[in-house]
Amino acid sequence: VEITSPIRRAHVILRKAALAQSENTMELNVLKQVVEEDRKRWTGCFMLPVMLLFFALYCATVVLIEDVTKSHLINYAFRHP
Repeated sequence: VEITSPIRRAHVILRKAALAQSENTMELNVLKQVVEEDRKRWTGCFMLPVMLLFFALYCATVVLIEDVTKSHLINYAFRHP
């Protein structure tokens, strides 16, 4: 039988009761949720410009590397001797 689990629950309940009586403290779980939500928003805001830059670089690479007319003429010469 595990005794530490009821002790932990009692500790959590006592800590929440002490926090409920205090006017100047914030519950740690609420603070963690706020920080996590802020991090998710920041990551989302950061990833949009990164993805747009990646897409622009990909488009530029395709335009600069792939010369469709030249590729067609070279392949046409090999396929139709």
